[in-house]
Amino acid sequence: PTEYVEGYVMEPMAEAMLAEDAALKAQYDAALAADPKLAADAKARLQWLYARTPFFDERAGLYPVFRER
Repeated sequence: PTEYVEGYVMEPMAEAMLAEDAALKAQYDAALAADPKLAADAKARLQWLYARTPFFDERAGLYPVFRER
């Protein structure tokens, strides 16, 4: 994927996000418990948190496709 953030930028942001938002912390803990691959992969954990920031672009990599008649 081309939509990512560097670990050195995301780590302090992730710590602050989890400390400030109890609901997000609960979702994060549930995701870690449900997915052993996520729990074992530090980059995947940071990406999971990054996807929940206002900086994440959900439309990254999408291309407009139109049908011509």
